[in-house]
Amino acid sequence: MKFSYNKDVDLPIDRVFAGLSDFDYYERQILRRGVKLERLDDGQAAGMGVKWRAKADFRGRTKTLVSEVTAFHPGEGFEITTDAGGVTAFTSIDLTQLAVERTRITVGLDLRPESLSGRLFIQSLKFAKGNLTNRFKKRIDTLAADLVTRNAQT
Repeated sequence: MKFSYNKDVDLPIDRVFAGLSDFDYYERQILRRGVKLERLDDGQAAGMGVKWRAKADFRGRTKTLVSEVTAFHPGEGFEITTDAGGVTAFTSIDLTQLAVERTRITVGLDLRPESLSGRLFIQSLKFAKGNLTNRFKKRIDTLAADLVTRNAQT
């Protein structure tokens, strides 16, 4: 199951990349939501090999997710692969400079089942694809607005 969305922001590409790859900021946001998050790498700066383990409640059960930055291209984008026990999620963030002060963010999410339970989960998501697509787009819009707000404060 695939999701994709483009969002244009009025910021230079270097600021957009710096904001999106500020993993420490996103770690704090995740922790505030009550998710148990553990950094598995040696605490290195943003780049290839950054890895996390997260434990969160989902549908009454605790789920463990392991995420790793699998591609990192400064100023262009990055990819994160997440293993969610039966489903692997591939997230890609690509940046395109439209003008000096305008950047297009393209976010792609590809969910692939790795087991029978993963297939059943993906199949159940297909019934709500329209709603999930709208939530995905809204989340990217919020992410972009937050990025602009954070840059206005600096």
